[in-house]
Amino acid sequence: MKQKHSMHSRFALLILLILTACSSTQKTAATAESAQEKSIEPKIVFAGFLISKQPEKESKIELISVTESKGKLKKNTETKNSLENYLTLEIISPEAPKQIIRIEHPLYKTVEYVNDEHKLTAQYVETDEADFFIRFQKTGNTQIKVFETRKKQTKELKTFKI
Repeated sequence: MKQKHSMHSRFALLILLILTACSSTQKTAATAESAQEKSIEPKIVFAGFLISKQPEKESKIELISVTESKGKLKKNTETKNSLENYLTLEIISPEAPKQIIRIEHPLYKTVEYVNDEHKLTAQYVETDEADFFIRFQKTGNTQIKVFETRKKQTKELKTFKI
């Protein structure tokens, strides 16, 4: 009889261990799922870049700052300009459709100003180095591919992981 009671105790202990292990596995899975949901929660990202001219080559670009904030951006009502020199930034994420941002090239710009006769005048300006930033919607892991277009020739500069 004593042996039978001991066997029941061991069996009950074994069942208890199995149930405890299953419970902790469920909690771990729920925690991992919660962390994954947080990583794909929509964020607004401000990314700052430094771009510099390179002799006889495409420009060099560096990511200098990234600031993320919870939230969603309003729809962009950007107008398409027919620029000769521009940068194209492709925001790529498996959790969201690809976003494309096109900006005037920071190193090769046409600047408008009021001259001495109080008339609006435009002038083409080239600089060796410039910084700029973009703002975009991020969901999950994201890459930014940067392309430079100068005089109708496009080259990929770099891909950044955010």
